[in-house]
Amino acid sequence: MELISAWAKESSFREIISKESSELIGFISLGDMNRYEGYYELEYGIGAKYRNKGYATQAIKCMLEYGFSKLNASVIAAWVRAHNESSAHVLEKCSFALEGRLRMHARDKSDTLCYSILREEWEATV
Repeated sequence: MELISAWAKESSFREIISKESSELIGFISLGDMNRYEGYYELEYGIGAKYRNKGYATQAIKCMLEYGFSKLNASVIAAWVRAHNESSAHVLEKCSFALEGRLRMHARDKSDTLCYSILREEWEATV
């Protein structure tokens, strides 16, 4: 949780708070990565004891609404380490499409999975 607390203090990150306990349980961020106008990258993390309770899915759906409705995003991408099956599953539940695998891409030489959702795809889900 210490790491999540540190990340939550960054200006581009938003805290994820439990409605039941008002505890900080994670973070989410939607950043402009300077690729081109309308391209954003999503990052998120949930504390271990709060996982598998729907918090990430709910936060991502809210961030997609914000990104496409308020920021006028055309694509929102997310990168996940290949061994993080739970995180990949959350993205798939939120209608992200798997674009591909970057082999030995992470600093620990693990593979990275690239996901994205286009505005048109998101609009079809709302």
